[in-house]
Amino acid sequence: MPRVGSHLRRILAAGPRLLAGDIEPSKFVATDIRRTMPRFCEPHFTINRGLFERFALIAAKRTAPPAQLALGWLLNKDHGSFRFPARLRSNISNQNLRAAELRFDAELLREAEACIGATVVSGARYSVETQKEIDTEDD
Repeated sequence: MPRVGSHLRRILAAGPRLLAGDIEPSKFVATDIRRTMPRFCEPHFTINRGLFERFALIAAKRTAPPAQLALGWLLNKDHGSFRFPARLRSNISNQNLRAAELRFDAELLREAEACIGATVVSGARYSVETQKEIDTEDD
């Protein structure tokens, strides 16, 4: 069975705030760890932003927030068990739960995969130095 959680980690590694459309690496403070993550550095960030902008257009056509569509995509991609991201704000939790109600046809699954699939996100999640210290992920 594919590791659904690994797809979510890859999406989040590219920037959970990117799904919300409110991230700008030039505004990271000096101590922000993302400054060293390749996916937030050029040329990768521009490529990933373009992927997520395309994904946001797909979500808008489905009248769903991009983060909700991403969760729905994961649920429709693999019907195994999956934990929803916990949020303290009820509106976000409700939005996450509504992701289970989204229905995906083959075309929508392909469109989503082309934007947020594990193999299309540009750049490594961690720098080479940081990856040496991590034993829980393969990328």
